[in-house]
Amino acid sequence: MKTLPLASRARRCNLNVVPSLALLALGISFAAGATAQTYQAELPGLTGAAYGNSSYAMHINASGQVFGRTELHGAGMGYAAWIYSNGSTQRIGLTGAGYADPFGRADSWVIAGTSAGDAIGWSERFDGYSSVGRTGWLYSNGVTRQIGLTGSGYTDSRGNTLDGIAAINASGQVIGGTTQYLAGAEIGWSAWIYSNGNVQRIGLAGAGYTGMSASSQSGAVALNDAGQVIGYSTRYSNNSGNGSAAWLYSNGSTQEIGLVGAGYTNTATGYNFNEVVAINRVGQAIGTAFRYNGSNPDGRDAWIYSNGNTQQIGLGNDSVAAINGAGEVIGRSGSLKAWLYSNGSTQALGLTGAGYTTTYYGGAVSKAFAINDAGQVVGTSERFESATSPGTKGQSVWLYSHGVTEEIGLTGVGYTRDDGRSFNDVTAFNGAGQAVGKASRYSGSNDLGEAAWFYDDSQGKTFALTFSVAANGRARTEVSFLGEDGLVLGRFEDFSNNGDVFKAFAWTVSGGLKVLDTLFDPGASADLSSLVVAYKANGADQILGRGLGSDGIEVAVLLTPVPEPTSASLMLAGFGLLAWRARRIMVRSGSVQRSMVR
Repeated sequence: MKTLPLASRARRCNLNVVPSLALLALGISFAAGATAQTYQAELPGLTGAAYGNSSYAMHINASGQVFGRTELHGAGMGYAAWIYSNGSTQRIGLTGAGYADPFGRADSWVIAGTSAGDAIGWSERFDGYSSVGRTGWLYSNGVTRQIGLTGSGYTDSRGNTLDGIAAINASGQVIGGTTQYLAGAEIGWSAWIYSNGNVQRIGLAGAGYTGMSASSQSGAVALNDAGQVIGYSTRYSNNSGNGSAAWLYSNGSTQEIGLVGAGYTNTATGYNFNEVVAINRVGQAIGTAFRYNGSNPDGRDAWIYSNGNTQQIGLGNDSVAAINGAGEVIGRSGSLKAWLYSNGSTQALGLTGAGYTTTYYGGAVSKAFAINDAGQVVGTSERFESATSPGTKGQSVWLYSHGVTEEIGLTGVGYTRDDGRSFNDVTAFNGAGQAVGKASRYSGSNDLGEAAWFYDDSQGKTFALTFSVAANGRARTEVSFLGEDGLVLGRFEDFSNNGDVFKAFAWTVSGGLKVLDTLFDPGASADLSSLVVAYKANGADQILGRGLGSDGIEVAVLLTPVPEPTSASLMLAGFGLLAWRARRIMVRSGSVQRSMVR
């Protein structure tokens, strides 16, 4: 880890003319003056002869711990995983015999990290010079340990295992999968959960879920903070795959969920297929099931599992996208309409009316993108050339909130081509009803790049995030992150110095634009020449980004705010200096008087 010195922003004040007034002015001006937030820039990552110059930061938690990877020294030598904490970077992952080839080539990746400083990932295994799989691991309390299923049935003829790591929750529970072997050959995949030091196989097993040579296929899809897991298991009939079953693992047992029986099973083959998509914090799950009319495919239905029951939802022939903490679900019907399931009923969402409907598709075409815990939904609607044509002339973004759907994004002059085409898309949505997206920019028939935008539901307003425009009118802003506090991070093309270089930025409604390059001193060290994108924050004002070193190689950058003195402390400092100066004057005056008495 390297720390870059801050740019000096101190200003000298002339105190020689009227010392007391100057000192008083110093305290008052410091107290009243607003100063831009500055940052300490650090370069987390592994350094030394064994490592290259390029590092990538992947995750940051609320404590400022960063997880990432650094290239090993030499072309094609792989990566080493690391955690940055309390000013130092430590290598994590599995190392040593079996995890490097004779040339020293190795590969470890971080998948996810937690607020407690735990991390999960995988490390590549080697047999001599050959890569023979990868092993899952958990880093916790300074120790990396192997996790996953081991022993007979999970080890090939050379003693190696192949793991996949899926997710970790706030309690440090981990889900993943391990390859099954028979006589050295792969025959299946087993899902598992790691909890309190133990790895347990989960999923559906036994008759109907076991194929030839006792093979099976089960995968873990998602995990909530209560330790509940959703996943799938392949169905078998006469040793052949015959569909897929969805399941929920909770409190030590696995149960099948989804739609089964009449209407969802091929009457000729017994084929039944359920897909599970998501689980919320209270254990409600959503998915889809293939529908059958006898032995004939008949589309698919969406479903929600809640409190032991599975219920069909949606508008027909549906897919599902997300579920919130209240059990509200968004999806899309076979007729290409977005919908919301809430309080036992399903309603269509999206923009309708002139420009948004066509008889070719039987009405409007819309898609739900995200839902928050307040039940607000953002999505997109196609814009059509005419009321009968399938041809589109762009896309609009909408917000559904408290029964009302409204268009959001950038429209009108500058965002509409001369043929009427306008294109907006949404890229992120938070719990406060704030959204970010992008819009195409036009002048007449000319494409002038892309603007980013921020919509704030509390104000009912869309803010254009265009920060630099070229002489020919071209501009581009790309948003990488939206925080729950409304912080927007990304990069924009800067044309101010007759060049088009990307600059990292942070933006809020109250604080406006911060060009992050100007808030620390990239020139104070040869290690960092610029910050090109900001892409993640932790809610504690720390920001992750990527920068360019003096050699042009990308490096990970962590920006930490430098605490600013409060107005009160600066005022007191000013009066303190004034009092000190006055006392010196009084002492000197006293000395003169005493010499006169003598």
